[in-house]
Amino acid sequence: MVPGRTRPVGAAPEDVVAEEPKNTKQSQPPSKASTAKEAGPGRRRALPEMRDALVAPGEAPDALMTTTLKVVDWTNKRRKQITATLGVLALGAAAWFGWAYYRGQRELAASDLLAKGVTAELAPIKTGEEDAADQKRLQFFSSEEEKEKAALAAYADAKAKYADLGPGVLARLGEAGLYLERHEWDSAIAAYTEVRNHPLAAADANVRLRCVEGLGYAREGKGSIDEARRSFDELMNMEVKGAKPLGLYHLARLDAAQGKTAEAITKLKSAQDAISQPGAPSARYLHDNVEKLLGRLDPTAVHKAPAAHGGFPNMHGAMPQGLPPGLDLEQLKAQLGARGGMPAAPRQAPPRPPPPAGR
Repeated sequence: MVPGRTRPVGAAPEDVVAEEPKNTKQSQPPSKASTAKEAGPGRRRALPEMRDALVAPGEAPDALMTTTLKVVDWTNKRRKQITATLGVLALGAAAWFGWAYYRGQRELAASDLLAKGVTAELAPIKTGEEDAADQKRLQFFSSEEEKEKAALAAYADAKAKYADLGPGVLARLGEAGLYLERHEWDSAIAAYTEVRNHPLAAADANVRLRCVEGLGYAREGKGSIDEARRSFDELMNMEVKGAKPLGLYHLARLDAAQGKTAEAITKLKSAQDAISQPGAPSARYLHDNVEKLLGRLDPTAVHKAPAAHGGFPNMHGAMPQGLPPGLDLEQLKAQLGARGGMPAAPRQAPPRPPPPAGR
């Protein structure tokens, strides 16, 4: 008998069944390498099989189909990397949204403190005759000193907590304005200088203008006229709409206070022309003050509105029809001057400057 075969008696040769050799070793589970090896050809066949499934027999796939199939195959091969990348992006987006929400909440809190300071600064003083509805709607203070203390406290709180945010910087600017009104010149100069050097002032022309003008006022109040003049000269040369006539007006004030009437008149006329240019900012404060100072220094240079019926207003505001017979304009001016109708010569500027235009 041939080993490995079993042939019953009487059985035909073709009925002989091969006997499986006995394996003494236990069967081992397939390794990962063998699994990958077996799966490899299947993956390599994915692209052709997908193409055969999507393309009709006898037709060649077009360029779009071929590209799509390649993209799908590339994605399948790199599924783990793509999943990890998407997870990182999702975490980054969540962190960004969390930071944006946190910053937004801080902006709101800072704005509330800034608004609290502005409200206190502009709040009315109690007179005892307030309307009931106004008492519910508005905040009243018993004195200017109480108002200033409340406003300064709110500004200081906003600055201390949110100095890195815009509302915190504007709160510091509000402090500077209050120091200016209280004649605390050194504190005002320090506050205006701090805001002037902040990136917000470089980005916001209005903030920069208010800082430069405020520095000029504080230096003028302190008695540093040359430094004040430099500030107002910087204001005049700023490339900001409305800065030139404002700077000219302040320089003219200093000239008039020092007795330089001709220089002051020249600057005021230049400011007057700049204000009247098309597209110039409408600043009633500046227009009125230029006209007022120019009228003191040179009444003939003040722009007068034309009379409705011709002629000139008399002392009672009436508008007579033309001049009286035999009296020309020069005689009328002489008579008005003899009666004291002409303005007096300008006097020394008061120690406290007028409020800034931006406030």
